[in-house]
Amino acid sequence: MKRKHKDIITVVDIGTTKVCTVIAEKKTNDQGDVHFLVKGFGLTTSEGMVKSAVVEMNKASSSINKSIKIAEQEAQTKATNFYIGIAGDHIKSGNFKGEINLVANAQGVKRKITQSDIELVINDAKKTAGYQPDFANLKIIHAIPHYFNTDNGRGIPNPLGMEASSLFAKVHIVFANAANVNNILSCFEISGYHVNPDNVVLEPIASSYAVLNRDQKELGAIMIDIGGGTTDIAIYYRNSIRFSAVFPFGGYELTRKLSGIIEASTRTTENLKINVGQATLDDIDPEESIEIMDITGNEKKSYKKQQFANDIIEEMSKLVTKIYRRISKEIAIESIKAGIYLTGGTANLKGLDKLIVKKTKLKCTLCTPDLSRFQGNTSDLEKPEFSTTVGIFLYVLDIQNKKGFSSVSLDNKINFIKKSWIFLKSLFV
Repeated sequence: MKRKHKDIITVVDIGTTKVCTVIAEKKTNDQGDVHFLVKGFGLTTSEGMVKSAVVEMNKASSSINKSIKIAEQEAQTKATNFYIGIAGDHIKSGNFKGEINLVANAQGVKRKITQSDIELVINDAKKTAGYQPDFANLKIIHAIPHYFNTDNGRGIPNPLGMEASSLFAKVHIVFANAANVNNILSCFEISGYHVNPDNVVLEPIASSYAVLNRDQKELGAIMIDIGGGTTDIAIYYRNSIRFSAVFPFGGYELTRKLSGIIEASTRTTENLKINVGQATLDDIDPEESIEIMDITGNEKKSYKKQQFANDIIEEMSKLVTKIYRRISKEIAIESIKAGIYLTGGTANLKGLDKLIVKKTKLKCTLCTPDLSRFQGNTSDLEKPEFSTTVGIFLYVLDIQNKKGFSSVSLDNKINFIKKSWIFLKSLFV
């Protein structure tokens, strides 16, 4: 059977340290359950990117092209239907209100809310956001409703089909610098690929799809994804996103700072961080030393393992404190009943979850991405650093399901009208 072109989805996660491409085929079983069959995986070192922003177009496009080509070769199919993740300190977000009136019919009867009405009220929230000076000249990449209110009810997750005379929406809107987004899209064009500008996904939203379930989002959860160049945050409460942010600090920045402290090359420091680094003093002999090459690369020197851990703790404590202060301004900490969920490449740092618990007084769970909807060669995706990649697929599936719900609702209405017409005709035969 010939593979359907539209069922092939390609996700590219472009970070400061890596570019990951996954080509998968969307498949549906006899029960109607959807899963992704992983067909190709391409992982390369990222170049030309700093803190998830393009700084050298040719190097960045070369890294992207190489990653895609590796995935294509393994998949034995052309990469198509691209979705990409985006992060960076140019990302801004906020919560905005939208409101519209619904005109009753000639008899004064309230009409039912349509999908067009829902889109109109979300667009009204977008207009409100556009008037804010902080968001001027930025591109909207997401507009996600928290809830809807009508004159008959409040806190409604989906008001489609309900009768009302007014519709109110609270919407989480995410903005990005248009130039930064266009630079990434241009890297694909240089490599001979096209990405629909609408297929750009904020990385913290994507990662939350991979590590948070519905119950955790309902109770209140904080997702922290610490990657190579940035730390991505998403807060959920009552099953809707309440806050998202990107902090310009990640594993690469930690390595760079440690490199200056111990006076060694970034390569030496990175290897040291991966092999013996930890964010806790547990199980460290105060007298134990580690041998490293100095900054010249010619001489060896000793450095106390405990001191190296203290250096890591100091730098990561600054980040955690900054995150905690920011989220405390956005949501009541006591409402976060499900705690913190930690993922991303730097989440592998030993004891980081314990440090977060100590600094925030919230329970912290180290997470790998949920691969329950994936089949095929999934072993490459089982690490925390691939949560964003996996999450983009799950985000796409969720968006398509929501669109499908609207189509089904419309089909049901059409079928109802047809059946009613047939019934009426039968009365006069």
